[in-house]
Amino acid sequence: MSDDWYPEELPTHHYLYKFVKEKLIRDGEVLAEAFHNVEVIGEPSYGMSTDWSKYSSPDETKNRPADKTARYGVARIQVGDVGIVNYQKAVHDPLFHGRNNRQNNRSHTNIVGPKSTKDGIDKPTRDLIRLKFVDLFEIILEP
Repeated sequence: MSDDWYPEELPTHHYLYKFVKEKLIRDGEVLAEAFHNVEVIGEPSYGMSTDWSKYSSPDETKNRPADKTARYGVARIQVGDVGIVNYQKAVHDPLFHGRNNRQNNRSHTNIVGPKSTKDGIDKPTRDLIRLKFVDLFEIILEP
């Protein structure tokens, strides 16, 4: 990260945006399978990637995925609602890969906490966490 991109506290009234593949949206809701962690377990970047509304718009989030062959929608959750979900916490994690790098993302925020059995939780707990996310995330841009 650059000298200007330190992690910041997330106000509870702000939003986090998540791009979601079209196949994971049905009847105006995000399917439970969309809620999982990415990267390597134990690494600081391990979590569910989102964009903070302070530094990103829904349109920017929709256009962020590297896979340009798929269609994406955008769902949002209020920062304060993340803590309602068992074991979950939102952490601002800006990504800086060097000057003028297209992968830089000042808005990058991880929702950290277990979301699957590979994270050390049982299936009923996984299902409960994912269903709470289904209830809390709302689609704001259709694919």
